[in-house]
Amino acid sequence: DPESAIQSWQASLQAGGPAVPLNQRLLEAHLRLKDYPAASTDLQNLTGLLPGDAAIRYQLGLVIATQDPEGALAHLARAAELDEALTSRVRTLQQAITSARLVESKAYRLMAAGRGLAALGEWRFAEEAFLQATLASPNYAEAWAYLGEAHQHTFDGLWPAGNKVLPPETGLAELEKAIELDPNSIAAHLLMGLYWQRQDRFDQALASLQSAIALDDQNPILQVEQGEVLATLGDLSAALEAYQKAIELAPNNPAYLTFLAAFSLKYAYHIEEIALPAARQAVILAPDDPQVLDSMG
Repeated sequence: DPESAIQSWQASLQAGGPAVPLNQRLLEAHLRLKDYPAASTDLQNLTGLLPGDAAIRYQLGLVIATQDPEGALAHLARAAELDEALTSRVRTLQQAITSARLVESKAYRLMAAGRGLAALGEWRFAEEAFLQATLASPNYAEAWAYLGEAHQHTFDGLWPAGNKVLPPETGLAELEKAIELDPNSIAAHLLMGLYWQRQDRFDQALASLQSAIALDDQNPILQVEQGEVLATLGDLSAALEAYQKAIELAPNNPAYLTFLAAFSLKYAYHIEEIALPAARQAVILAPDDPQVLDSMG
């Protein structure tokens, strides 16, 4: 009964109880209830009580980013000042937020923040940012698509741990709404393809990816995704063509060569003729790239 627990802890605070542990308990409860404005208040109280705690300041930045991305920047910067180990993560989110600061659309700014949070693996906060984007602009197709993706990352106990399949309703309604709002949204079709892969419905995944490719046939990432699904379906020759197409589209990017090598190795498919030359070419392009060297090894 978290609501009653919150009332008890708030009463204890008003009665002069220990402020730090009580605010920490309130924070945990508010996050569990996805009450992010209340969680922000708890964290602001904690930063006042523990001004040198980088983790609390960083978490405050994450929470504020879900509601007011621009308002999160100062807290994120302060967290990095307090703990240099946070610098890389802070920079990732700062760049995502500042990339959208000149756009008037609040929904777009929230989307950018959500994608930055997702890039950090902070999916529960990303989910909230995407939700706020849909509330700010109910017809924003990509916000609905990313919200559907986020739901799949925040579902307790199943994907991505193990090989269990998510309940089929997890994220599907949001993805369908995104495609209904904008049938030409590449992101919506791509994320729908990922959804069907997690459902072990690779035929449906292939159809979604082909819809995305029809909208952008010059995108090498889409070709790689298509290759992966075709390989899973057992059509290795068609998968090879997709990987080769990706390399043609981005001939100077070693990542696509390593994808091809990984495919060839995974399926023991013409390793000497496909994997070895691809890995060698990747090393020529990027001799100091750890992933390329791993592929060659």
